[in-house]
Amino acid sequence: MGNLTEFLIESDDPSVRAVGNLQAIGDLIPTAVLPQTLPPISAWNNLTTDYIQYGNPAVTDYIDTVGACTAGTGAAAPTITNVISAGAFGGFNAITPGTWIEIYGTGLAPDTRQWATSDFNGQIAPTSLDGVQVTVNGGNAFLSYISSNPGQINAQVPYTIPFNQKVQVIVNNNGALSAPYNVTSNGIQPGLLAPATFKIGANQYVTALLPDGATYVLPAGAIPGVASRPAKPNETITLYGIGFGLVSPPTAAGEIAPGSTRTLLPLQISFDQAPAEITYAGLAPGFVGLYQFDVVVPSIPDNDLVPLKLTLDTVAGAQTLYIAVHQ
Repeated sequence: MGNLTEFLIESDDPSVRAVGNLQAIGDLIPTAVLPQTLPPISAWNNLTTDYIQYGNPAVTDYIDTVGACTAGTGAAAPTITNVISAGAFGGFNAITPGTWIEIYGTGLAPDTRQWATSDFNGQIAPTSLDGVQVTVNGGNAFLSYISSNPGQINAQVPYTIPFNQKVQVIVNNNGALSAPYNVTSNGIQPGLLAPATFKIGANQYVTALLPDGATYVLPAGAIPGVASRPAKPNETITLYGIGFGLVSPPTAAGEIAPGSTRTLLPLQISFDQAPAEITYAGLAPGFVGLYQFDVVVPSIPDNDLVPLKLTLDTVAGAQTLYIAVHQ
């Protein structure tokens, strides 16, 4: 696909219109019958050979010359308009190694779909979906979603990018390259799962699961159709995040997480001013680039609007989040 060459097909019968398209590396696909395989485009000048026949009885057309034709890009070059960390995890303007990002723009992909099991190479996520690729500072990103309209790509950043500087994001849509888009890479940029659907009034609640794995920690009945109740002190709840750095044992970007890992950077989660015990902090088993935190709810007064705070190493989380706790 990358290159489109304009060419002229003339008909012996002026009442008949012949139409053709140049596709891939020199195939002519007309609204007619191909009597034989076409030569490469370089050999198309001054041909006298019959290449297109159509109609009944057949009308013969000849390709005359492509010497005066113009050449250009078959598809408009992708245009990146914004790059943020995954919106449901904070949507920050800065990224970090190993985090998930959302790329927005036009002409980013030929179609819309998510990755499938068949796209994986064993335990490794795809770096190409339907001819779409993304590089971040020259390293291949791992793609989970592409969309043609509106233009969007969801990708995991490779761990190889530097931090505390600008890095370049480039989209390759089947050979058509975007201009580099500069985005800041931070050493640490953690975000907890808190989608817009968990925003109640003006308050953004974190997504937390109770021990049954099906009930969310929210004020009871806060979201129609969503099973929820406040967490109780001493219950273990589960949070999810991105951008929390390296783990042990080492797990590469794009790799489905094994059964158990642990984050290398120190993490603290608190309910208002009360620190919580974290019984697990590592990658979520069976997922790519998703962190899981099992947290014991501290003993605090009943409150449907408890501020939830985190500190990773020495960096405080940038989100303003809440959680509900009742005895």
